[in-house]
Amino acid sequence: MQRAVIRDKRFRATAVKQNNLCVTAGRAQTQPAFQNKKQGEKTMKKRNRLLALGLALALAAGTTAAQFTTVSAEQPSAYAAGFANPGSEIKPKLRYWWPGAYVMENPDELVREIRSMAEAGYGGFEIADVWDSISNEDSHALDPEIYGYGTEKWNAAVKLALQTAKECGLKVDLTIGPHWPAVSNRITPNDEGAAKELAYGTAILEPGETIDGIVNEILAPKSVTSSAMANGDAIENELIALQVVDLDEHSETVNETPWGTTVSTLDKVDFDSMEQITPLVDTATGTVTWTAPEDGGQKLVVATYQRGTGQRNNMLYNNNEKEDVMSPDAYVVDHLDEQGAQLVIDFWEDTLLDDEIIQLLADVGGAIFEDSLELRTVGYWTPDMLSEFESRMGYDLTPYLPYVLGVNGANTVKASSSSIQITSDTEETSIVARVRADFQSVMDDLYLENHIQKLTDWAHSHGLEYRAQAYGLGIDSAKAGAIADIIEGESLAFGDDGLDAFRYLAAGRDMGGNTVMSDEAGAYFGGAYSTTWKQLLSTLNKNYAAGVNQMVIHGYAYAYAPGAQWPGFAAFSPGFGGRGFAEAWGDRQPTWDNMADISSYIARTQYVLQTGANKVDIAIYESERNAQEHLQNYTDPSLGQAGYTYQFFTDGLFELDSASVSGGVLNADGPAYKAMVVRDEDCITLDVANKLVEYAKAGLPIVVIGDAPSRTVTNPVTSAATAQELYAAYEQDNAKLQTVISELLSLPNVKQIADTAELPATLRGMQVTPAANYAAASNIMSVHRADTDADYYFLYNNSDTDESLTVTLTGSGIPYELDPWTGEIAPIATYQTDGSAVTLTLDITAEDTRIIGIAQGDHFGCQPEGEHVVSTTADAVVYQNGKLVVQASQPGSYETTLSDGTVVTTEVKGAGVSLDLTNLPWHLSLESWTAGDNAKTDVRDMKKTVFEQELDSLVPWTSLEAFRAVSGIGTYTTSFTLDSWDTSQSAELSLQDVCDTVHLTVNGTEIGVNQFTGKADIAKALRSGENEIIVKVASTLNNMINNSEFVDYYTTMPEQSYGVNGLATLTTCQQAALFSEQQESSSSESSQSQPSSSDSGQPSSSDGQSQGEDNPVTGTAGMAGIAFVALLTGASLAVISRRRNKQ
Repeated sequence: MQRAVIRDKRFRATAVKQNNLCVTAGRAQTQPAFQNKKQGEKTMKKRNRLLALGLALALAAGTTAAQFTTVSAEQPSAYAAGFANPGSEIKPKLRYWWPGAYVMENPDELVREIRSMAEAGYGGFEIADVWDSISNEDSHALDPEIYGYGTEKWNAAVKLALQTAKECGLKVDLTIGPHWPAVSNRITPNDEGAAKELAYGTAILEPGETIDGIVNEILAPKSVTSSAMANGDAIENELIALQVVDLDEHSETVNETPWGTTVSTLDKVDFDSMEQITPLVDTATGTVTWTAPEDGGQKLVVATYQRGTGQRNNMLYNNNEKEDVMSPDAYVVDHLDEQGAQLVIDFWEDTLLDDEIIQLLADVGGAIFEDSLELRTVGYWTPDMLSEFESRMGYDLTPYLPYVLGVNGANTVKASSSSIQITSDTEETSIVARVRADFQSVMDDLYLENHIQKLTDWAHSHGLEYRAQAYGLGIDSAKAGAIADIIEGESLAFGDDGLDAFRYLAAGRDMGGNTVMSDEAGAYFGGAYSTTWKQLLSTLNKNYAAGVNQMVIHGYAYAYAPGAQWPGFAAFSPGFGGRGFAEAWGDRQPTWDNMADISSYIARTQYVLQTGANKVDIAIYESERNAQEHLQNYTDPSLGQAGYTYQFFTDGLFELDSASVSGGVLNADGPAYKAMVVRDEDCITLDVANKLVEYAKAGLPIVVIGDAPSRTVTNPVTSAATAQELYAAYEQDNAKLQTVISELLSLPNVKQIADTAELPATLRGMQVTPAANYAAASNIMSVHRADTDADYYFLYNNSDTDESLTVTLTGSGIPYELDPWTGEIAPIATYQTDGSAVTLTLDITAEDTRIIGIAQGDHFGCQPEGEHVVSTTADAVVYQNGKLVVQASQPGSYETTLSDGTVVTTEVKGAGVSLDLTNLPWHLSLESWTAGDNAKTDVRDMKKTVFEQELDSLVPWTSLEAFRAVSGIGTYTTSFTLDSWDTSQSAELSLQDVCDTVHLTVNGTEIGVNQFTGKADIAKALRSGENEIIVKVASTLNNMINNSEFVDYYTTMPEQSYGVNGLATLTTCQQAALFSEQQESSSSESSQSQPSSSDSGQPSSSDGQSQGEDNPVTGTAGMAGIAFVALLTGASLAVISRRRNKQ
């Protein structure tokens, strides 16, 4: 049995939304006066006597009445107004999938779709030429000379989209090319600027055996990305080096994969026997002759080649049957050489950016976006690698080429990943490990300098930003995040538990002084037309908690394309033998009907998360720096459960100008890390080690977990002509490192512990406390942002159970709750403060969020004055109409302690009520969405049929056999009568387990509903007499597709239960003013305008009241479904007594 009071501790730690608002999203209304007709004049006389008694007691006590001044909804504070209605640059975006310039076959549809985005509350879109789901056969209708990227039709489509966006007030991002990675149709794989790879061929010679012939034939590459170009032309192999070495051991492993059988080899060789025989190759004929010595053992001959990868965009991987997206065929550019980026830039300048588009981009342009860095290669390479390597690392790479084969990601850098290894050395001391690490470091620098930085600078030249998904290639993802204007992650590749990947990217954003980290969000394998918004919102909330603050919903698809079937084209659906992945959002989906509620929540959340600077408690040093290859990096939950936030700090971030310590924190104007953790690192660069010493001496606490680093990596040498000289330099670096590490560990603010379990306690012992300091271990994740006006906290419950959290939040001033579902901001009445932090108790539903702001003055639109509440034995004390109000579900005597130590006793004479609306008669108007009669020829033909059904109780419509397969919009309506209604009541409607989205209207007033909890404050909309509630639920298309002629095209997914699956409950709570008007007037003369800087009271639980009996619900009347409820509120005003606690 539910209690009459809403047990969510919001009623302890926030204000009930009844004219207590700093600002609303245009929905605040004056609450109807409550007149208790049943008690009449007798009740009024009793009320007056109680009021007089309360006044006498209050005036005798002479205390300060708490109240607040408000900024009107018509002229709210700038911040409050922005939160209620964020601008287009803050709102979520949509990835807008086009089947090339085919969108110009129906330009009216293009315009209609863009307008629908604006109407649904989105702030912009990203144009993406992506059409994986189109079959090979159907793709030939997309002639790339007509519909390809960069054609006349393409440019016309882009102009129309930009013009329509301008009319609708939307922002537009443009992808850097069709699909991904970045490509050019001005090159072949053999040309400069095309992506290159390092390939190799080997031969084993017995003593006295001769190798003789054309090197490229007798030592052909063992493995390549593409055997030929798309048209069948050969990809040339350019010999870099030919070497021979003593072979100690050869082994082969057969690997069975879904794609066939592969054979991997491992050759162990004698390092000192390496011999260069490249000069023996005839440069004119490419031939070589060499004989192994008679008196030796086996020899391994290694030919190393540079060749084009031949990679096309990923849609065409291993598929030459599908039409290309450009004409002539486009190939991936070299991402390590600036010529690759220049090819992309030149194409844009020559083909895409005419004067009209340039002007439109100046009006509505957002960013140039580069999608996934999915480079396919057997070994990363660029033609200038040898010269770049020597200039950066100080030695020639050529003698070591056999040892850097197969480096194609961060996880392949270790010597153990090499196919050619040294027999005598271990991985810990191997020179191969050093060379491979140096190679990876140079490759990283080349990508960041020649690709990321070059494209960022070019975007800026057109007044645009550069947004990139920079986490393939094994590069330093954090440093990329510092260079690019907007770094982006993705929910699909990172997965549900890949939050650490976002923490890499967020560190780069914050250290680079950027504001936004975006998220390609909403793609789930097999989820097309069955993804619920609760599922997606859960993903968004979790990613917000890891640092994301801009969502690009994946995605929205243009309706028409060759071969597309109802309900329209989608980029990835069908696919992969089923539904594919990623929804095609838009008005083809019933849920779109409620989209404004969802998009408003996202926009308001992002408004807060883009305010000020992101503040992070701990920087965890991480030498392995690629985000995607470390999705779950820090697996001990105790650090987060103690309230600490953390990011991963990579080598590249130490190089930034912002990477300095002042006032004992790292980058005070940015994330302001309070400590750095070095965890289980056996290798570290000398530069990083010296930086750690510098930081510690400047006052930054440092914790070393496990053994301290003992080996150096990627440290440039002065010269190393031979392997012995390189090894000697390596050993000298290791000795230097030992000296630096010894100095580090000797410093007083550096601690070394055994494992991560000790870290939270160690940090507290070093006086490093989290900004969100939990009273007990919690699964709540927090984000802390701050500017000169306020501190802002985003709190997310990362669990499947509800949680009550007592937390101390750093910040000076008064706490406020910011409700992203309604746009309302309200001051919190009950809290403790010491002047630098506030302590609150908050209830957070599973996967739900709370947003708290702390500020002085009227930054949030209102400013409470006088004393605040520290604790209460009532269910809550809140602000209502600018005054403190006691809330209680049961009659009784309640004590409230104010921040000056005063104790106020309030007698509440009435009881709240918990009314189960589930079993009332409801009317269901069900709009069924099915394919129209012309759906075979027009994929947008949607037939909508309305069914009317009377219900004895509230049930999901899919529980009714006639509607089991119906997808669409169900509108539930019921009515009930309140004998009388007054401001002495609060009221919350709870709708349990709704599928999918829900929109609520009470007595004609639309009210925001938390889509996770299904709860809404409806007190303002209720009235005496008859009340009407309309619950509109919009579903996915899943059930309809499962039972339609299109099931073979899309396949079947599990049925979903649409509608309201749980209880519908109206819960009210009695409210009594803590102070009378006369008392406030009298005491305000001596009151202070600001609350005390510290509190003398102690918090107490508000759960102490016992459950009362249910109030009766009398009768229902026929089809109208009228319920009569007597709410006994005639004695709800309080008898107030006061005393002051002894100090």
